[in-house]
Order: sequence, then structure tokens, then C-alpha cells
Amino acid sequence: MKLLGKALFVETMGGSLRDEIQRKQAGVCLIYSFPQSVTHIWKKAKRRLFLTKCPAAMAMTPEGKKTNRGFFGGDRTQGIILKKTGIAGVKETNMKDKDSLRFIDALQNNDMETIVQVPKADLHNHFVLGGCRRYIKEMTGIEIPCCDGILDSMEQMHQWNNRYIGDRFDGSSMRRLLIDAAFVQAKKDGITVLEIGEDVWGLGEYFHQDIRQLIDAFESARQRFAPDIRLRLQIGLSRHCPADYLLECLEHFWGHREFYSIDLYGDETAQPIENFVPVYRKAKEHGLRLKAHIGEWGTALDIIKGVELLELDEVQHGIAAADSREVMEFLAKNQIRLNITPTSNIKLGRTKNLKDHPIGKLYRAGVDVTINSDDILIFDSDVSKEYVRLYQSGCLTAGELDNIRISGLKDI
Repeated sequence: MKLLGKALFVETMGGSLRDEIQRKQAGVCLIYSFPQSVTHIWKKAKRRLFLTKCPAAMAMTPEGKKTNRGFFGGDRTQGIILKKTGIAGVKETNMKDKDSLRFIDALQNNDMETIVQVPKADLHNHFVLGGCRRYIKEMTGIEIPCCDGILDSMEQMHQWNNRYIGDRFDGSSMRRLLIDAAFVQAKKDGITVLEIGEDVWGLGEYFHQDIRQLIDAFESARQRFAPDIRLRLQIGLSRHCPADYLLECLEHFWGHREFYSIDLYGDETAQPIENFVPVYRKAKEHGLRLKAHIGEWGTALDIIKGVELLELDEVQHGIAAADSREVMEFLAKNQIRLNITPTSNIKLGRTKNLKDHPIGKLYRAGVDVTINSDDILIFDSDVSKEYVRLYQSGCLTAGELDNIRISGLKDI
């Protein structure tokens, strides 16, 4: 490697260069020309700096003049802006946290052991199918294999569910076991913000219409298996249920501040989304964050319609938005988050491969996206695995994935 210059208050995570820094005066590191690679550099004091995609000879001379290759690489997709510091031109990011260095390094080196240790959010998780399969087998003897192939429809997914779940987990004690399994899985996967909850009909089916029993089932599991997790308790609504029935069920939930959000799921064509306006109006009055499954099977315009009618804060899936620049601009302008589940989208035939998954296009269009599990027992979609798969496919860079990770952890 050839020495081209030096930058003030900068250090690098690259192995040999990191060792070099440790031998140099604090706050100063040498800038080298080296083969095509990705190097991440950080300011040691108050401001973090970021350098990405630095090709050979892309550096500054000691006099502060750029070489014939220009400034350090990088682009808007890293969520960064140009910032000159000292005598080097570098990039500054506003998205990094204390775990960014090791997370990015772990992605680049396929270090799953480290990746699962880094804090992540799971904001789209159906707990009945979101638990740890090993724990379930240890507790019940029931082995639940993941789906290896591609499912052609939601009907085929329901067939899988009936075959491997069915009525084997009916009853209050088994429902609680599945809740426990969800927290065991989240803890194992490094999840520190988990958004899960019970369907409204489950209150009567499994908790004897006692809302305190339902709340305590989740809180007790959190305390026993993952006390460091921030639980965002969600109320689930099926699209197949009449709005009047949902409103009747919800009377037991209103006023309990333990609940964070409400989510409409199921077949997007089951009934017009207009039917649920009274439900969402009431939920908004009670201060719940408003979410719904839209744009997994429907269109980009369905997303705008659902957001406007239900006054949604977030959309579960929403990948169809990538088909319309207008819709992507609408989501970005109105700060509507999409909680995306990449492997689920592949397994259900909603997109052909991970390299071309819409999440890359959506992220680069400025849409707030997160990466989540959906149904781990079916899709083998631990959140850590989702990050690795997206990186290895080339859909998103390590820096982009880290930005998405941090965004999911934020309180909004």
C-alpha cells in the first residue's frame, strides 16, 4: 500500500490499518491507497466520520489537494453528506451508533456470532409463527420444519400452517408457550425492540376475556426470557372479521396503555379497506400507533389509499410502493414507515430474488424501511439472517443495512 497523506482525528476499523493507528499519535491516522474495498473511518472525538467504497488512489494529498481519482467515495444511499475535516475530504453520517463498526464489519466478514449480538428491532412479527423452534421442540416434542420451497399463494401458507401447527397449540397453556417461544427467539436473535401482540379474538379464546391475563402473559414472558427487550404490545385485527365485531372486541382493549399499536392483517381483498375506517378512527382517539398490512399482494395505489383512509403511521410490507415513484415520494414526504420482511416476500413469490428486492429501491428513494421476520417458523427468517442475506445478495450495502437497523430502533 502506498502512503498518500494523513487525516486529522480519524481512525479506521480495517485490521492492519487499525493496528497502525494504535501505534500513531492519538487522533491522527495515515491514509493509504489500496485495492477496491470498503473501509469505515471514524472520528475519535465528538463527530463520527464515514468513508465507503474507497477505490485505489482515491485519497487526498498531504497538501489537501485531491488526486486524479477525486475525493473519497460514497453516495446518498449511505445517508451521508460531504464534510471536510482537517486536510482530508471525508463523508459524515448521521445514522451511526456505538454498535455500527462491529455490525458492518460482521456483515462484511459473515460473522453471524457478532451479528446476533448487535441490537436490532423486529417490528413485524406474528408471534404464533415467530418463536424459537428449538425451544418449542424441547418443551413439547413437536418439531416444526421451515418451508424449503416457494409457496404459490396465501392458501398454501395456510395449508402449511394447518399441517404443522393446526390445533396442536390450542388452549391457554399452549398459547402462552408460543408467547414464551417468541421471546426466547428474540433474545437469541439480538432483538432489543419487539412489536408483537394478540389478535382481538384471542382474548376470549385463550384468556377468558381477562385483559390483564393477556397483558401479563406477554410481560411475564418478557421478564423471564428477555428482560432487556422493549416490548411494544400490539393489537391484531383480521381483515376477515366485520368491523362491528372488531369494535365490540376492542372495548376490552381501549384505555390500557400497555398497548402500543394496532395492525390489520390477512387477505388484502377480503373486504374494502373503507370498512375499517371507524375502527382506526377509534384507535387513533385512544393514542395507538396505526399500522396495516398493505401492498404485499395489492398495488402501490392501494398503499396510498390505505394510508389516507386509515391515517396510518406505518405499513406492514408495502413493497408494491416500489412500482410507483409517486407513491415512494408520498411515503417519504409523509414519513410513513414500511416494515418489510424480505424472505417472506421471496417464499410467497412476491419478488423473485433478494438482489432485486424492492427494499433497496425504496430505501434509496428516501422511504423509511425496517427489516423484520414475519413468520420465522415458516420462513427461517430470523432478523439477523435477513440482514446477512440482503448484504450477501448485493441488495444493500453494509452501511445501508446499518442505517436501517438503527432506524428500526428509534422511538417514533
